[in-house]
Amino acid sequence: GVVRDWRYDDGAVQLAQGAEMGRFLLGSTVVMLFTREAMAGLQFNPAWAPGGPLRMGEVMASR
Repeated sequence: GVVRDWRYDDGAVQLAQGAEMGRFLLGSTVVMLFTREAMAGLQFNPAWAPGGPLRMGEVMASR
């Protein structure tokens, strides 16, 4: 991997909308719990697969 170090000692950081401000590369787990009622009519993203990536802002499910 690559280690990068940014220091912002000179003041506030200004980012454009949607600009990357950080990255978590070590992985994480998403646990989703639903009631039966909440699951009714819910369609999950068909591109998902166990162990596959999930990106911030990606649509997880829709009705």
